[in-house]
Amino acid sequence: PAGGGAVRLSLAAAPEVPPGLCGDVQDGRRPCFQGIQTAAGPGLLLFKRPPRLLREMPGMEAESLGGAAVIDLAEFFEADSGEALTYAVESSDPSLASVSVEGGVLTVTPNDDGLEGFVTIIVMATDADGLTAEASFAVEVLPAPRPFASGWRLLWLGGASGADASGGELPPGAEPQ
Repeated sequence: PAGGGAVRLSLAAAPEVPPGLCGDVQDGRRPCFQGIQTAAGPGLLLFKRPPRLLREMPGMEAESLGGAAVIDLAEFFEADSGEALTYAVESSDPSLASVSVEGGVLTVTPNDDGLEGFVTIIVMATDADGLTAEASFAVEVLPAPRPFASGWRLLWLGGASGADASGGELPPGAEPQ
Protein backbone atom coordinates (compact mmCIF):
# COMPACT_ATOMS: atom_id res chain seq x y z
CA PRO A 1 0.00 0.00 0.00
CA ALA A 2 1.09 3.57 -0.58
CA GLY A 3 2.99 4.94 2.40
CA GLY A 4 3.13 1.53 4.09
CA GLY A 5 5.93 -0.82 4.80
CA ALA A 6 6.44 -4.54 4.83
CA VAL A 7 3.50 -6.72 5.79
CA ARG A 8 4.07 -9.93 7.70
CA LEU A 9 1.35 -12.54 7.32
CA SER A 10 1.36 -16.28 7.83
CA LEU A 11 -1.59 -18.38 6.71
CA ALA A 12 -2.39 -22.02 6.31
CA ALA A 13 -3.09 -23.32 2.80
CA ALA A 14 -6.18 -21.73 1.25
CA PRO A 15 -9.21 -24.01 0.95
CA GLU A 16 -9.81 -25.46 -2.48
CA VAL A 17 -12.19 -23.71 -4.83
CA PRO A 18 -15.00 -25.83 -6.26
CA PRO A 19 -14.42 -26.53 -9.97
CA GLY A 20 -16.12 -24.18 -12.40
CA LEU A 21 -16.28 -21.14 -10.08
CA CYS A 22 -13.04 -19.59 -11.24
CA GLY A 23 -11.10 -19.92 -14.41
CA ASP A 24 -7.44 -20.39 -14.92
CA VAL A 25 -4.91 -18.64 -17.10
CA GLN A 26 -5.15 -21.36 -19.77
CA ASP A 27 -8.85 -20.79 -20.55
CA GLY A 28 -8.43 -16.99 -20.72
CA ARG A 29 -10.11 -16.21 -17.40
CA ARG A 30 -8.22 -14.96 -14.41
CA PRO A 31 -7.91 -17.04 -11.27
CA CYS A 32 -10.12 -15.71 -8.49
CA PHE A 33 -9.22 -14.77 -4.97
CA GLN A 34 -10.94 -16.88 -2.35
CA GLY A 35 -10.34 -14.81 0.80
CA ILE A 36 -8.55 -15.31 4.05
CA GLN A 37 -9.52 -17.85 6.65
CA THR A 38 -9.02 -16.57 10.18
CA ALA A 39 -8.98 -18.04 13.64
CA ALA A 40 -9.16 -16.52 17.12
CA GLY A 41 -5.84 -15.31 18.41
CA PRO A 42 -3.79 -12.16 18.94
CA GLY A 43 -4.47 -9.13 16.78
CA LEU A 44 -3.17 -9.17 13.23
CA LEU A 45 -1.78 -5.95 11.81
CA LEU A 46 -1.94 -6.08 8.03
CA PHE A 47 -0.90 -2.52 7.19
CA LYS A 48 1.35 -0.41 9.34
CA ARG A 49 1.75 3.29 8.83
CA PRO A 50 5.14 4.95 9.17
CA PRO A 51 5.78 7.45 11.97
CA ARG A 52 4.08 10.77 11.35
CA LEU A 53 4.89 14.39 11.87
CA LEU A 54 2.45 15.88 14.41
CA ARG A 55 3.24 19.49 13.51
CA GLU A 56 5.78 21.43 11.52
CA MET A 57 9.08 22.10 13.20
CA PRO A 58 9.48 25.89 13.61
CA GLY A 59 12.50 27.78 12.37
CA MET A 60 14.74 29.41 14.94
CA GLU A 61 17.42 31.99 15.43
CA ALA A 62 20.64 31.18 17.28
CA GLU A 63 23.43 33.53 18.19
CA SER A 64 26.96 32.61 17.18
CA LEU A 65 28.92 31.99 20.37
CA GLY A 66 25.56 31.51 22.10
CA GLY A 67 24.16 28.54 23.97
CA ALA A 68 22.60 25.41 22.51
CA ALA A 69 18.88 25.01 21.79
CA VAL A 70 17.23 21.80 23.05
CA ILE A 71 14.12 20.32 21.38
CA ASP A 72 12.04 17.35 22.57
CA LEU A 73 11.32 15.46 19.34
CA ALA A 74 8.37 13.56 20.89
CA GLU A 75 6.44 16.85 20.53
CA PHE A 76 6.82 16.58 16.75
CA PHE A 77 6.79 12.84 15.84
CA GLU A 78 4.54 9.90 16.71
CA ALA A 79 4.67 6.20 15.85
CA ASP A 80 1.56 4.49 14.48
CA SER A 81 1.38 1.97 17.29
CA GLY A 82 2.77 4.21 20.05
CA GLU A 83 6.14 2.46 20.03
CA ALA A 84 9.41 4.24 20.74
CA LEU A 85 11.13 6.01 17.86
CA THR A 86 14.82 6.44 17.18
CA TYR A 87 16.13 9.62 15.60
CA ALA A 88 18.91 10.65 13.25
CA VAL A 89 19.80 14.30 12.65
CA GLU A 90 21.92 16.18 10.16
CA SER A 91 23.03 19.79 9.69
CA SER A 92 23.40 21.12 6.16
CA ASP A 93 26.39 23.17 7.35
CA PRO A 94 28.12 21.94 10.52
CA SER A 95 30.43 24.98 10.42
CA LEU A 96 27.38 27.13 11.28
CA ALA A 97 25.49 24.79 13.62
CA SER A 98 26.18 21.28 14.82
CA VAL A 99 23.43 18.85 15.87
CA SER A 100 23.18 15.80 18.08
CA VAL A 101 20.34 13.66 19.39
CA GLU A 102 20.16 11.55 22.53
CA GLY A 103 17.07 9.86 23.92
CA GLY A 104 14.74 11.79 21.63
CA VAL A 105 16.21 15.18 22.55
CA LEU A 106 17.73 17.24 19.73
CA THR A 107 20.52 19.69 20.56
CA VAL A 108 21.37 22.45 18.07
CA THR A 109 24.64 24.22 18.87
CA PRO A 110 25.62 27.36 16.94
CA ASN A 111 29.26 27.72 15.96
CA ASP A 112 31.79 29.42 18.17
CA ASP A 113 33.68 31.09 15.32
CA GLY A 114 31.48 34.16 14.98
CA LEU A 115 30.17 32.96 11.59
CA GLU A 116 26.64 33.79 10.46
CA GLY A 117 24.18 32.43 7.91
CA PHE A 118 21.37 29.92 7.39
CA VAL A 119 21.51 26.18 7.99
CA THR A 120 18.89 23.46 7.46
CA ILE A 121 18.45 20.83 10.16
CA ILE A 122 17.04 17.47 8.96
CA VAL A 123 15.43 15.08 11.46
CA MET A 124 14.51 11.47 10.61
CA ALA A 125 12.32 9.41 12.96
CA THR A 126 12.45 5.60 12.56
CA ASP A 127 10.20 2.97 14.17
CA ALA A 128 11.14 -0.60 15.14
CA ASP A 129 10.21 -1.91 11.66
CA GLY A 130 12.40 0.62 9.85
CA LEU A 131 9.56 2.88 8.65
CA THR A 132 10.55 6.55 8.67
CA ALA A 133 9.27 10.11 8.72
CA GLU A 134 11.40 13.14 7.97
CA ALA A 135 11.16 16.84 8.76
CA SER A 136 13.45 19.81 8.39
CA PHE A 137 13.64 23.34 9.69
CA ALA A 138 15.85 26.39 9.17
CA VAL A 139 18.15 27.97 11.70
CA GLU A 140 19.52 31.46 11.19
CA VAL A 141 22.85 31.85 12.96
CA LEU A 142 23.26 35.49 13.89
CA PRO A 143 26.62 37.19 14.46
CA ALA A 144 27.82 37.47 18.03
CA PRO A 145 27.20 40.94 19.44
CA ARG A 146 30.16 43.30 19.36
CA PRO A 147 31.48 44.23 22.80
CA PHE A 148 30.18 47.65 23.76
CA ALA A 149 33.29 48.62 25.67
CA SER A 150 35.80 48.16 22.87
CA GLY A 151 38.25 51.12 23.03
CA TRP A 152 36.05 53.04 25.44
CA ARG A 153 36.65 55.98 27.71
CA LEU A 154 34.52 56.87 30.71
CA LEU A 155 33.54 60.50 30.66
CA TRP A 156 32.14 62.44 33.57
CA LEU A 157 29.11 64.32 32.41
CA GLY A 158 28.13 67.37 34.38
CA GLY A 159 29.80 68.72 37.48
CA ALA A 160 32.44 71.43 37.71
CA SER A 161 35.08 69.66 35.65
CA GLY A 162 34.52 67.06 32.92
CA ALA A 163 37.73 65.02 32.91
CA ASP A 164 37.89 61.48 31.56
CA ALA A 165 38.98 58.27 33.31
CA SER A 166 42.19 58.02 31.31
CA GLY A 167 43.65 60.83 33.38
CA GLY A 168 42.69 64.26 34.50
CA GLU A 169 40.71 65.68 37.31
CA LEU A 170 37.74 64.14 39.11
CA PRO A 171 34.67 66.20 39.97
CA PRO A 172 34.77 67.85 43.36
CA GLY A 173 33.94 65.32 46.12
CA ALA A 174 34.39 62.23 43.84
CA GLU A 175 36.60 59.40 45.07
CA PRO A 176 38.90 57.49 42.62
CA GLN A 177 37.88 53.81 42.21
